[in-house]
Order: sequence, then C-alpha cells, then structure tokens
Amino acid sequence: MIKSKIEVFEGVGGGFFWRCRHRNGQIVATGNQSYATKSNARRAARRIAGTMLLAPVVEVQPSTRPGDYRAR
Repeated sequence: MIKSKIEVFEGVGGGFFWRCRHRNGQIVATGNQSYATKSNARRAARRIAGTMLLAPVVEVQPSTRPGDYRAR
C-alpha cells in the first residue's frame, strides 16, 4: 500500500514546486524553493525521496534566536 506520494505542481506566480502528501490527504512536507522547470522540480523531489529513507531522526531544541533550532 502506498503511504504517501510526492506531487510536482506549478505555483500561482510561476515556477514549479514539490510537496509530499500522505494517503490521508494531508501535506507532510513541502519544498519551498521554486524551480524554473517541471523536470528540475521532479529531480529535486526524487533526491529528497531517496535520501529521506536514510535520514536520521534527531531532536532539536530552540536556540536563543527565534526560528533557529539546534540539534541535540
């Protein structure tokens, strides 16, 4: 059973983006970088999908700067 899928789409202002959608319909990850072509967005999405399986899960804690986090 497929648990999620990565979608590539054209943004409102142009450019292409990717997002990962869980089978329940919720978006669980997004790429906020705009790509000039659909093929570049697809390539980036494939790289992310391939590396996520190997990525470690780490805890982070807020640093002293808002929006900045540090791994423990």
